[in-house]
Amino acid sequence: MNIIFKSKEDSGMKKIFVCLIFLIAVFLLGGIGAGVAQEDDEEQGEGEQSPVKEMIKEKELVGEVIYFTPRFNPTVIAVGDAETNTDYSFLIDEDTKVVHKQGLNDIKVGDAVKVTYHEVTKPNRGNRITEEWLAKSISFVRAAKRIKRPEPDSEEESENQLEVLISD
Repeated sequence: MNIIFKSKEDSGMKKIFVCLIFLIAVFLLGGIGAGVAQEDDEEQGEGEQSPVKEMIKEKELVGEVIYFTPRFNPTVIAVGDAETNTDYSFLIDEDTKVVHKQGLNDIKVGDAVKVTYHEVTKPNRGNRITEEWLAKSISFVRAAKRIKRPEPDSEEESENQLEVLISD
């Protein structure tokens, strides 16, 4: 295809035409490159091993129970570590053992427990690293410290306590 441009306006058109052809080529080659990259990802997921291997480490943590989710038949227990001021959430399954209590229903929020868990580090889609903490055993250590409020001796004393609370 030989296009002959004779005037200055025609040379401007030539530049636009060349730029247009260049942009079309870039978009076509970019689309082909993206398709090849996607095929490589799919092939790696099917048969080849990822460069990141799954690792399992067994660890222990002693802390205070913060919550169970859901409350009945829990699948997650959260435990707070007072030394590091960090909260940890552990997955619970049917293989999780409860030690020193009949079951998870006997452990209450605020109780101290020792959790033996597996820290599972594994690649997911796109070789991103994910961590799961799977509780293997939950040992009851001690009951939560419950603070009992003293009962007022008289109605007048309870009103005085109420006034102090309101005024503070």
